[in-house]
Amino acid sequence: MVSLSALPYLSIIISLKIIEKIYLGMNRSGSYLVGGSVRDILLRRPLRDIDISVPSDSLEIAKRFADKIKGSFFVMSEEEGVARVVKKEGRKALQFDFARFKGKDILEDLSNRDFTINAMAINISKFRISDFGFRISSIEIIDPYNGRKDLNDKIIRVIKPDALKDDPLRMLRAIRLASDLELKIEDKTIEYIKGLAPSLGSVSSERVRDELFRIFKSNRSHYYISLLDEYRLLDVIIPEIREMKGLKQGSYHVYELWTHSLKTVEYLEDVIKNIKLYLPEYTDRIKRHLRLEIEQGIDRLSLLKFAALLHDTGKPSTIKTECAQDYRKPYEAIVSYTVI
Repeated sequence: MVSLSALPYLSIIISLKIIEKIYLGMNRSGSYLVGGSVRDILLRRPLRDIDISVPSDSLEIAKRFADKIKGSFFVMSEEEGVARVVKKEGRKALQFDFARFKGKDILEDLSNRDFTINAMAINISKFRISDFGFRISSIEIIDPYNGRKDLNDKIIRVIKPDALKDDPLRMLRAIRLASDLELKIEDKTIEYIKGLAPSLGSVSSERVRDELFRIFKSNRSHYYISLLDEYRLLDVIIPEIREMKGLKQGSYHVYELWTHSLKTVEYLEDVIKNIKLYLPEYTDRIKRHLRLEIEQGIDRLSLLKFAALLHDTGKPSTIKTECAQDYRKPYEAIVSYTVI
C-alpha cells in the first residue's frame, strides 16, 4: 500500500539511492542529506532543494549523478567543491546541491552551519524504501545541537555568534525562516543580531535582495518587516527610512510617517487576503496577475508590497512648515529616483 505522506518524497528517495550507489561504486562511504532538507522532511514540507554533503569528490559525484538522471550539471565553486544538479519534472524542477565537508567529518561540518534547525544530517544509506512508505520516526538523524527539539518548540537558535559573523546574511535569513516556518527567534540570537546588524552592509545587494523578497512572500510580511526594523537590520538595507521615523504628517494623518508606511503594507495584505470581498468579479484575474514573476523568485505581489513600504520615502526631503502646519512639495520624482 502506498503511503500518502510518501508521495512527495518518493522521487527524492530514489535519487538519494542513486547517489549512494555512485558513491559506493567509487569505494567511498559517508554521504549525507543535510541542512534545510532534513528540516523540511521533519516538517513534511515539499522538497525542491536537496542538500548533499560528502567527505570528498563532491564535483565528480555530482557530475556522475547528473549523467545518471539526465539532469543539468553546474559547478558553483570549484575551490569549495560545490556543484548543483537540476532535474526538470514537468513545470517544476528538483535541485540537488553537492558540497564537500566543511571540516574533517560530518559533525564538524554541522558545527559550521547557521541555526540548530539547519544543523541536522541523515546518512543516505539509512533511507529505506518499503512499499513506497516513508516513516519519519524510523529515520536516524544526526542532531548534535538539538535542532529537532528547537523545531518542535518552534524556535530559531543560532549555533554560535561566529556563525553570524562568518556570513552576516544569516541574520536576515533568521527572519526569513521565521516568516517561512512561523517560528520565533530566541532571545540570545536576537541580541547577537542587534549587535552585529551593521555588518549586513558588507553583504552583496543581490543576496540581500533575494532574502528580503522571500520575506515579502509571507502573508504577514508587514510583521516580519517590523522585526527587521526592531533588530536594526532594516536601517542597513534601506537607510532612507531613518528620516521617516517620528516624522509627523500633519492633522490629516493618524500615524507618523514610518508607522504609516508599515500600516500601508499591512492594509495591502489584508486587501489581498480578502480580495473576493472587494472585487469578486476580478479576484481570479488579480491573483493570477500578482503571481506572475518579474524575475526569478520575485513576483508582482512581493514587488507591490515593496513599493507600498517605500511609497513615502520622498517626504522627509520635501517637508516644509507654514502656519504651524506641515506641508509637502511634490515628491513623486524623489520617491521614483530613490527606488530606482
